[in-house]
Amino acid sequence: MPRSELRAGRAAERRLLGRGPLGVITRWLGGPAGLPFVNGPAMMLPQTLDLRPEHRLLDIGAGSGALARLLHTIVGFESPPVALDASARVLATAPGSEPRIAPVRGTAARLPLAGTSFDVVLLSHVIGTMDDETFELALREVRRILKPGGVCLLWEYGPRSSALLDRFNRWFLQRFDQPRVHLRSSWQIATEASNAAFARIRVLDFAPFYWPPIPRVALLLQRAGNRRDKPPQPP
Repeated sequence: MPRSELRAGRAAERRLLGRGPLGVITRWLGGPAGLPFVNGPAMMLPQTLDLRPEHRLLDIGAGSGALARLLHTIVGFESPPVALDASARVLATAPGSEPRIAPVRGTAARLPLAGTSFDVVLLSHVIGTMDDETFELALREVRRILKPGGVCLLWEYGPRSSALLDRFNRWFLQRFDQPRVHLRSSWQIATEASNAAFARIRVLDFAPFYWPPIPRVALLLQRAGNRRDKPPQPP
């Protein structure tokens, strides 16, 4: 398992499974009730990507799978969405009630999934925990498992023009979320996505996010190819 993803998995375990106040807050923010605050724009993903029941969805770094379950509730996928996380203990916290998801332990850099098998991949607040090598491997793996015409939507905390503000944001994230190895700009992410041979790359105005109060960057990456059934559409 890549070291940066292993560190992120352990950090997520400590925060999510902790018994103190930080653990309680982390579990609330990572659950259904906290989704509007942490991932507010994700609530509109069914409309943004024109998600339909026949699409197969993969959420990487899914934690307990709250986002995948929400989308399954709205869309009613024919196949349960796959919620992938590096921590088996975190995945075990996923509720067993309907709608069900398919929890899978694994990392973005070594996806334990068949090629060309998903229509949509989500990377929510994940890539900042990766070093450059792991990020490059992850993008190539995502492209490998996407069907022709499939899309990957990713969003992450972004850098600011002030080095002082970036240092504060890094401290804040280390204290209240997870340490970020990198705060990458849209240009940096787009460059890596181009190197990973994505056919179409778009920077999105993906907002608003309410917590934590740190601006995000968001990109939509599309694999080349056509399919008979209509793929998810970029906004």
